[in-house]
Amino acid sequence: MALLGAAKPAPPSPAASTVPAPQLSPLPVLAGEPGRINDTSRRIAESADSGSPEVQAFVAAYAPGTGTGSATVAQVFDVWEAIYANWTYVRDPPSFNLYQPAGDSIRAGLKGNCLDYAILNAAVVGALGGSARVIAAYGPRGDGHAYAELYVGDSMESLRQAGDYIAARYNARTVYWHVAEGPGGKKEYWLNLDWQAQYPGGPIFPDNGEYFASFPSGTGARYADNGTLVA
Repeated sequence: MALLGAAKPAPPSPAASTVPAPQLSPLPVLAGEPGRINDTSRRIAESADSGSPEVQAFVAAYAPGTGTGSATVAQVFDVWEAIYANWTYVRDPPSFNLYQPAGDSIRAGLKGNCLDYAILNAAVVGALGGSARVIAAYGPRGDGHAYAELYVGDSMESLRQAGDYIAARYNARTVYWHVAEGPGGKKEYWLNLDWQAQYPGGPIFPDNGEYFASFPSGTGARYADNGTLVA
């Protein structure tokens, strides 16, 4: 079944923020990447090409000053807003996903379905020096959706810093995330970047109790909503 998603709501209206934006947290080697390489995760990882000239140019245009090794969550949000405000939703053929490369989405004028949007967001995060994963999930009625999540760290403090910044920037009262079980039982905190959320860290797609995560390495894992791995 193709991941269909839905038309996006009105763009967010960011406000000036005096709260400092935390720096991006690269995902530690081997962390958050259980499971074996599979076709879906491999194709998503290949399509989320953060090193492509189109992605690099897009990031440089909307997040000036990157490439210094000190990119922040704020710069992820700057580029997220540019994608969100200009994206045109185009369905893939029924029961089929094209896995459109991020560079192709940019060349097409920011067009595609929810999976293409998620892939582009993951590529942007990678270009900025952070780590993102792409989530595929189904709702209770069988409706499929895909979205990206930003890795913000392995502690509640790192999540709190990101949440404080989001609350100030978007006047948001609630921030949503997934906590996942990493190697050795270490926790990982992932911030929602879904376009249906209206702002980074907005409400998470209501799935059927579990979701599948694809990582930049091309590996993937299935999780219950409480973050435990599903066999």
